[in-house]
Amino acid sequence: MTAQSGLGFSGIVAIQIPDDGATGEVLTKLSADNYDYDWQPGGGGGGGQVNTVVGGTNITVDATDPVNPIVNLDAAITGVSVNGVTLTAAGGGTLYLTDDGTYQAVPAGVFGTQFNRAESLAISTTTSTTFQNKVTLNLVGLPAGVYRVAVQYGWNHDATSNDFEARFQLDAVNVGQIHKQEPKDAAGTDPDGTGTTQRYLAHRLHYLNLNGNHTLTLDYRTDTATIRSSIWDATIEVWRIS
Repeated sequence: MTAQSGLGFSGIVAIQIPDDGATGEVLTKLSADNYDYDWQPGGGGGGGQVNTVVGGTNITVDATDPVNPIVNLDAAITGVSVNGVTLTAAGGGTLYLTDDGTYQAVPAGVFGTQFNRAESLAISTTTSTTFQNKVTLNLVGLPAGVYRVAVQYGWNHDATSNDFEARFQLDAVNVGQIHKQEPKDAAGTDPDGTGTTQRYLAHRLHYLNLNGNHTLTLDYRTDTATIRSSIWDATIEVWRIS
C-alpha cells in the first residue's frame, strides 16, 4: 500500500495495522505474504510455547520438550475419585475398570482355542470283522467347556450285499451311531487295492462337554469276513467354542 502524503510518508510502503483487536491480543503474521497480519490472543497464533505445565496429585509431567509436555496419570490411583467413583486397588495382569470403580480381569476369548487335530490320509484296508483303528487323538488338560468335534473320512466297500462300518468313540464309548452302509456298486478294478473304484465321503459333527484328558478314536471294519472295507483321508479335529 502506498503511503498517503498527508501522513508524511514519501516513496515508501506503509504498513496498515488492522482495525479492532481486543485487550491483550497481539499483532500476528498469518502467512508468508507481505503485510498479512491480524490480531490474535496473546502468545501468538499457534506458534507459542507452553511455558509451564504443573503436575498434581497422581499426575506427573515430563516437560523435557516445553512445547510438547507429556502428562501421565500415576499408577498409584487407589482411593482417587473420578466422576464420583472411588477407584480401588488394581491387581496384576490385564484389567479393565468397571463403573463401580473396581478392576476386573479381561475375559479371555475362548472360541477357536484349544485346537487339536489328528489325521491319517493313506488308504487302509481290512477284511476283518473286528474294528481296526484308523485315527487316535489324545487330548490333555482341556479347560472345561463346550468343544466342536469334527470327524471326516473317505471310504468304500467291495460288495453290494454287505456293509462297511465305522465308529467314533470318546474314551472307548461310542459317540452317536455306528456308520453302517451298503454300497450300491462294486464294479471296477481299483489299482489302490480296495477292490472297487467307488468313493464315498462321510462327515460327522458333534458338540461335546469336555474337561481334562480324553481319547478320541475312529475305527472301521467290514461286517463280512473276506470282503474288503477301506478308509482314507481320515481326520479328527477339536476346538473350543465356549
